[in-house]
Amino acid sequence: MATPPVFVAGTVLEAASLNKIGMWQVVAPTAFSAVSSFSLPNSTFTSDYPHYRIVCNISAATAKAIVTMRMRASGTDSTASSYWSQVWGMEYNGASLVTATNLVQNTSQIVRVTNKAINNFSIDLMYPQTTDNTYWNGVSFGGTDNEADERPATYFIGGGFEANTQFDAVSFITSSGTITGKYAVYGYR
Repeated sequence: MATPPVFVAGTVLEAASLNKIGMWQVVAPTAFSAVSSFSLPNSTFTSDYPHYRIVCNISAATAKAIVTMRMRASGTDSTASSYWSQVWGMEYNGASLVTATNLVQNTSQIVRVTNKAINNFSIDLMYPQTTDNTYWNGVSFGGTDNEADERPATYFIGGGFEANTQFDAVSFITSSGTITGKYAVYGYR
C-alpha cells in the first residue's frame, strides 16, 4: 500500500498500513460563536496518541485581546502556578515584538486577536495525557498592541506545564470581548 495509505472501498485494511498514518483527527471541526472562552471536549487527549495538534481560526473578535491557554483535566481548568511560556512575534513591517515571557503563571499566552486582522493558531502538545511534564510549541497570526491600527503579526509560541498532572483537554480564554471561529484536533505518534 502507498505511503500515505490510500483507502479504497472494499479493500481490507491492515494494521501495518494504518500505522503509517501521520495524524488522525480526534475532534472534527467544531464552531464556537461569541464566547469569552471555549474548551476542548473531555477525553480529547487519551493514551491513543502521545502528541496532539490543535488548529484554530478565530474569524471574529469584538475587542483587541490576548488569548491564553489552560490545561484541563476531567472538566476542570488547572490554575496551578506551573505554566511557563514565551511568545515572540514579528510585525508585518519586520519589526520584532517580544511580547511575553511568563514564568510560574496560571495560564499561557497563545495569540493576540483584533477585530481588524485574521487570527489563527496551530499548537502541538507533547505528552498531555501522561504524568510527565506537558510541553507545547506553535505559531499564530494575529494583531499587535504596538500599532494604533492593530496591524497583523506572526507569533512563535513555546511553553510548558511543569508538574506531574495528566490532562485530557485544554481551554482557551480571551482577556476581553468575545471570539468566534472553529477548531479541530489531531493526534499523532
